[in-house]
Amino acid sequence: MKERRATNFFARQDEARGNCRKLIILFLAAVAVIIFAVYCVVRLLWYLSLATNIPTNEELQAKISAFTFWEPLSFIIVSLAVGLVIFIACAIKMHELKGGGAAVAEMLGGRLVSWKTIDNAERQLRNIVEEMAIAAGVVVPQVYVLDNEKCINAFAAGLRLDDTVIAVTRGALERFNREEMQGVIAHEFSHILYGDSRLNIQLIGLIYGIMAIGIIGNELMQQKFGNRLSPLAFFTGVLLRIIGSGGSFAGKLIQCAISRQKELLADA
Repeated sequence: MKERRATNFFARQDEARGNCRKLIILFLAAVAVIIFAVYCVVRLLWYLSLATNIPTNEELQAKISAFTFWEPLSFIIVSLAVGLVIFIACAIKMHELKGGGAAVAEMLGGRLVSWKTIDNAERQLRNIVEEMAIAAGVVVPQVYVLDNEKCINAFAAGLRLDDTVIAVTRGALERFNREEMQGVIAHEFSHILYGDSRLNIQLIGLIYGIMAIGIIGNELMQQKFGNRLSPLAFFTGVLLRIIGSGGSFAGKLIQCAISRQKELLADA
């Protein structure tokens, strides 16, 4: 019976890891679809420009007959441009989050627990975190308590092992006994060891990069030619906004699915 339970335990780990890899590939595939969608918009605009700027029917027919939807060079240029926009926006968001886990915990109202604390529950929490860090062979993360949160919750945050923090709500601190708190902290250490916090921040940056396409679309929708809105810019903006909104929505769904698999892996 013990051997069968152990087998199921490791099987659940392998299943969660496999599902995470598939979802990350799906996320990258969604980015590729967005790039292709932007390419379609560019080629459509190019076709419309040909149709509206040709003075005679003969020239129009010649240009349209010579037009091909698929053009490798144009696709490469569009791919590089979209990739650059996503990369720059992602880098900006990552720069905002470079403060690591402490910045995230303090942003949520967390308070750093001093090793000199005289609160018994907080001293017990620090002891558990230190014990688990020694057992896991990692640097002891800073410990935060969210005093204003009466619900039961905890999280780990950070970009690297040396800037990771573990935060626990006041509700969890008051209601859990030592064994229960140890189980919660062990779960959070699993997130730290598997780099889940870093992955989540990277996905946040990538989703923001996708959203940047929609932001550019919004700007184009407000462009004016003289005192009037530019019809071409407005049409382009609408299409980019649809692509950016749809892409970010799909990205968030995939991010939630990845987070769920990471939670299952941490439980296992």
